[in-house]
Amino acid sequence: MKRFFFSTILRGGLAALITLGSLGATGYAQVITTFDPPNSIYTVPQAINPFGQITGYYQDANGFPTHSFLRQPDGTFTTFEVQQTDGSWSTFATDIDLFGQITGYFIRPFLTRSFLRQIDGTIVLFDGFPSSDATQPAATEPAPNPDCPVDGTLALAINGEGQIAGSYVPGAFCRGFLRQPDGTTTDFEVLPQSENLIPTTVPQGLNLLGQITGYFRDDNGFRGFLRKPNGRIVRFDPPNSTRTTPRAINLWGQITGHYQDANSVVHAFLRRPSGAIITFDPSGSINTQATAINLKGQITGYYATADGTYHGFLRRQNGNIETFDVPGAGLGGTFPKGINAFGQITGYYQDANFVLHGFVRSAH
Repeated sequence: MKRFFFSTILRGGLAALITLGSLGATGYAQVITTFDPPNSIYTVPQAINPFGQITGYYQDANGFPTHSFLRQPDGTFTTFEVQQTDGSWSTFATDIDLFGQITGYFIRPFLTRSFLRQIDGTIVLFDGFPSSDATQPAATEPAPNPDCPVDGTLALAINGEGQIAGSYVPGAFCRGFLRQPDGTTTDFEVLPQSENLIPTTVPQGLNLLGQITGYFRDDNGFRGFLRKPNGRIVRFDPPNSTRTTPRAINLWGQITGHYQDANSVVHAFLRRPSGAIITFDPSGSINTQATAINLKGQITGYYATADGTYHGFLRRQNGNIETFDVPGAGLGGTFPKGINAFGQITGYYQDANFVLHGFVRSAH
């Protein structure tokens, strides 16, 4: 009943939520707060919900395992990891919903599985798919770019209905899945035009209506797709793209991500529900990657300048682009990962010693 009540509010009252967010931001300058979970030696936030709760993962001085965290708006942390009878395993939180439920995946030798952390802290593990015959563990890095798991499932996105989207490997190829709140799962794939290609379908974003975006492999490389709630697939690419990577989708069906052109230069894009695609870059960018979009159509991400430094950006609904850097960021730079309905942005930055820390940028 509680979930139905809030879902009804979300479906029918989003205009009020957006207006409230705009009013609350008026007249305030940008404020960036940096943070780390206790004892963290690198911190990688991934997502922020409308209430300002942030999730992501971090590593302490022991190095293994990687832990996940939930940061409350008041700055307090809850840390957690998936524990099995043979110990704790590296746990990577990837997304958080309106209610504070968190999804992600954990890695143990020769297997990647997904999890749902419920509001009370209970962790539900799931896969439900056949494992492949791979004999090597999935690779990890300080800021992984989730793709297909070597073996198992990889949950990447959760919406306000409790649906979860991600990818899994049932053999030698990657397929997408959509998990319902009751645990039932629908899998799907976007087929390439050529029968000689191994199908590869990698969901990246999920909205409240159950629309999924991501990329798939085709004759001309990787292309974008939109999967509608009825299962219908729409393929798309920005003009002159040689590789398209959608990252996020909002309630209205606006999609953002990045693409590579024939000169191997990476640009960001916004795909409107009509199918029209707008491409953009902050001034001076040689590599632009959009990572998230909110209800108002604001887009965040990061871009590189000629000196190799990455900076954060916020693209507003009218197309104006603001750039920013976290104070204390070194040459590595600033990497926004998530934005909520009120325009709060979270992500990570690299300091002068190449250590990663989290940040949250206020709406303004």
